[in-house]
Amino acid sequence: MKYALVLAIGLFVTRTAMACSCANTEDVKSAFKCSSAYFLGLVVEGNERSNTTAKIRVVEGFKGVDSGSIVTVDAGGSCGTTLVTGGLYVIQASLYDGALRTGMCTQTKEAHAAGKTLYRLRRYAWWWRLPFSGHGCRRA
Repeated sequence: MKYALVLAIGLFVTRTAMACSCANTEDVKSAFKCSSAYFLGLVVEGNERSNTTAKIRVVEGFKGVDSGSIVTVDAGGSCGTTLVTGGLYVIQASLYDGALRTGMCTQTKEAHAAGKTLYRLRRYAWWWRLPFSGHGCRRA
């Protein structure tokens, strides 16, 4: 009986974890090309309580948003991303139904863990501004 209970709990936990897994993760370059917005932002109002929207001050805009602006980001419900008030994040977001959205399957991460990503984003942002850079999004 004891083992049956452990097995049942194990199956429940595994099923829950699988429900929020990401099937295909993109590299930073593809994510940059295909996203609507990519920026470094300071969370003004986090979503740690509501697990939905967060207000973010754009510290450095790489694509789609201007530095200094404040944007609202839908961080995605039960399989979303928690954005803690006062935290600094690199955020990849896409525009859906007029709202910026991010989630666990994007390149969104805390800034302290994004050294190489920030370096690449600064390079891509510079290239993106050139008129001949080829802005096509190609997903596999």
